[in-house]
Amino acid sequence: MIGSLDIVGMFPNVPLKKTLEVVREELHNDDTLHLRTEWEIDDIMKLLEISIETYFKTLDGKIYFQRDGLPIGKSISKPLAGIYMHWFEKAYVFNADNQFRDNISFWKRQADDIFFVWKGSKEDLELFVWRLNGVEYRVQFTLELEKEGFLPFLDVGLMKTGGNLVTRIYRKPTHTQQYINWNSNHPKNMLLGVLKGLIHRAHVICDLQEDLLHELDLLRDVFIRNGYPEHLVTKTLRESWPRETMKAVLKGIEQDVQVENNKDFLRLCTLHT
Repeated sequence: MIGSLDIVGMFPNVPLKKTLEVVREELHNDDTLHLRTEWEIDDIMKLLEISIETYFKTLDGKIYFQRDGLPIGKSISKPLAGIYMHWFEKAYVFNADNQFRDNISFWKRQADDIFFVWKGSKEDLELFVWRLNGVEYRVQFTLELEKEGFLPFLDVGLMKTGGNLVTRIYRKPTHTQQYINWNSNHPKNMLLGVLKGLIHRAHVICDLQEDLLHELDLLRDVFIRNGYPEHLVTKTLRESWPRETMKAVLKGIEQDVQVENNKDFLRLCTLHT
């Protein structure tokens, strides 16, 4: 079965002390650190501590200090949270003591969202998630499973079809279909860039032709409703086909080259063993 996990309020709930301990350990284990910087590990850690110090001033003049967790909005928070979650996964998901490790056929995390393929019963999966939620009381996971073979993950809808996963664009039911209006005070090439970006996303994500055509028709109607000239939207959609086709061809060639290089590498390894 396929499913997803969401880390509830990841940034403010990541334990700061443990995160800094993990960072220090990773720096100690990095044999190439001296090639990239002359800074000592203690100096790097001190800079990190200064970078994540966060103060809030309210309208009545009171100042508050964030004692734990990572501040939302600071650029340093995302990589630090990623380092902590990487350690968490190694310690409690892929560790040898995890009795459910062999049930995980696939596991991929994007920030605080995790997509997985589970080989086993629903009861075992719920027990596994329950154990994860018991590791650090502030780091909690919510579980979502496929329904009738369909699972939304980020902006992708995944459908199980004949043993394969087919993807298409997914929007939440609360999506308003509002994009930056054509009459807004922005450069027109930037406004067209929004449309072109969504067209490219449709070509990349939609596996089936009918899903792609449906998405492009939707984009046409949506952007016309957002004030974009109909002839310009139609022209952009029409011109996207040869461009996106060429991108797909070049991407396929690149993947074929990578596969061939891997084969050559394996043959070379075989000759030297």
